[in-house]
Amino acid sequence: ATFNEYKLKVPVMGVILLDAELEHCLLVKGMKANASWGFPKGKRDKGEKDIDCAAREVLEETNFDASELLKEEWSIEVTTKKTGQRTKLYILPGVDKATPFEPRCRGEISEYAWFPVEDLPAFDGGNKVFTEDDGSRHNFFKVQPFTFALREWIKKSRPDQGLHPGPSPSRPCQFPS
Repeated sequence: ATFNEYKLKVPVMGVILLDAELEHCLLVKGMKANASWGFPKGKRDKGEKDIDCAAREVLEETNFDASELLKEEWSIEVTTKKTGQRTKLYILPGVDKATPFEPRCRGEISEYAWFPVEDLPAFDGGNKVFTEDDGSRHNFFKVQPFTFALREWIKKSRPDQGLHPGPSPSRPCQFPS
């Protein structure tokens, strides 16, 4: 197999950082002019655990230390049909939106932004490129495969009870509209 074929099979791990209200997620944008917005993530090293890779990648790309905060059960996994590549993103709720983010490595990330989860494109048919009034374009190709599962996870989590996912029998799930 060529290096490119191999590269496409290496599992990718990352983190979806959510604010305390579970309404916004942090996206990062690469350095290329046509770079897509995406979650902080990267390729797993040989022998590295998924969760350790996710924490390492988010630290490298944002300088945010999530190593003590990630939970195996709070994750979304997607396997690309074409290449069989596995991408797993851990969901990390409760991140302060005032957190200063910066890459540990120069030349990797050009921008950080908090995006409303409800505005993210969810299905293949949806528009994954948004053009702003000033003509700047935002691509969300790397986000779209995770949007639906992320919204489902948020629905199950109770914002009124802090970070304890799962509906409570005594209290129906209610979301601020």
